[in-house]
Amino acid sequence: MNARTPFDSSQVSSLVPPLPDHETLPKLSRKMRAVLKRLSDSASADAVATLEVLRSSIPEYGAIQDPAIRRDVLEMIEHNTVIASRAILSGKAPGERELRLTEGMVRRRVHQELPLPSVLQAFRLGFRVHWNRLLQQTGEDEALRKELLFTLSPYLLYQQDQTALMLTQVYSDEQQRRSHWRDRARHELCSILYNHPEDEDGFRQRALALGLDASTPHIALALRTGGRGNGIDEQQNWQDAVLKAAAALLGTKARTLLSTQRPGHLLLWCPLPVGEHALSYEQVLTRQAQALQKATAGIRAIGIGLPDTGPAGWRSSGEQALQAVEIGGRLSPDQSVYCYSDIALEHCVMDSPALKRLLHHRLERLSAEPNLLETLQAWCEHGPHRKVVAGILGIHPNSVDYRLDRIEQLLGERLSDLHKLSRLHLALRMRQLTQAGGGAPRTLSTRSSRS
Repeated sequence: MNARTPFDSSQVSSLVPPLPDHETLPKLSRKMRAVLKRLSDSASADAVATLEVLRSSIPEYGAIQDPAIRRDVLEMIEHNTVIASRAILSGKAPGERELRLTEGMVRRRVHQELPLPSVLQAFRLGFRVHWNRLLQQTGEDEALRKELLFTLSPYLLYQQDQTALMLTQVYSDEQQRRSHWRDRARHELCSILYNHPEDEDGFRQRALALGLDASTPHIALALRTGGRGNGIDEQQNWQDAVLKAAAALLGTKARTLLSTQRPGHLLLWCPLPVGEHALSYEQVLTRQAQALQKATAGIRAIGIGLPDTGPAGWRSSGEQALQAVEIGGRLSPDQSVYCYSDIALEHCVMDSPALKRLLHHRLERLSAEPNLLETLQAWCEHGPHRKVVAGILGIHPNSVDYRLDRIEQLLGERLSDLHKLSRLHLALRMRQLTQAGGGAPRTLSTRSSRS
């Protein structure tokens, strides 16, 4: 090799800037070339030790459990060592095939959920380990050490910078491509839910592509939004923050939560954990939703649907979550989290004109005496404790007894009959819904929504 032989820039990938004229390979002594050859030959064994250093120093690498990912990282360490040594010894830049192999490994880090700062830290740490091996190989040879420090190191540092730049560019490019791809797949999946719920195959394929388990029951949460700012970037940043916070509370990753926008709401689905009973998990989810609402600005209320499977089931859970917010907000405006299971009966009645008329007629005889309706409401919610009801109404317990007797006379029913009392309570809640909203809750049109 001639002194200061330049790299063949025609072979350099477009992602790797060619060497400037002053950054050419230095002339190396035979001893230094022998050192580099030994390191290249031992790259496989050295890579194993380097991987252990990375795993003990970088939490994200230490958390890798998948043997295939560990093997892929190991291969990249060995690959980088070999191509760097060969490039210096041959005086030629890595070929297109070698660079594409490196590029492919970097792109896989995105899909392996290894963040860019950790990948860059691993690269820098790997370089330091390689540098220490070079120092060890020079031993006590003063001439070799000077050659390494003053002749070879400037070139190695330059190459480290260029490789780090390439790594960052490739990673960012793949991250952007992945984001666009996931957005498209998510949009297609939501389109199936709301426009073609009969497309079971398309649902399964897109759910699988997004890493979602289509066979697991999912529960929808409807987040009524407000105060997020008007800009598209502001809304997207807010949504990303909400998904991140929700994933943290649920003990999962944001990418495992399917989400879409509905008019005035952010709708997301989370899986029912294996082995969890639906009603028991609803209590857990309610507490988590309350924490999310308190911790995140811009969430006015949250509705929780019932767990269900398949595209029609996921859509149904989503509509239930929206109705939970709508109906629950009318019945209990002082709350912020509403479960569909608490208003399911009311929702069914709202969809039945005959049932609504039937329940309305049950209260007609009391409508002329508002104090009786008020007493019946308090009795349904706090009875049979006369003193408690009297305290809520601000009247004497004897007055409560008088009003209850009057109600029984007008209705011809005994309030001690729980079957009759439950119907009266439902009739009162339907009356409250009508008064609070001026009619039946609106149905959120699927055509006006956007995923």
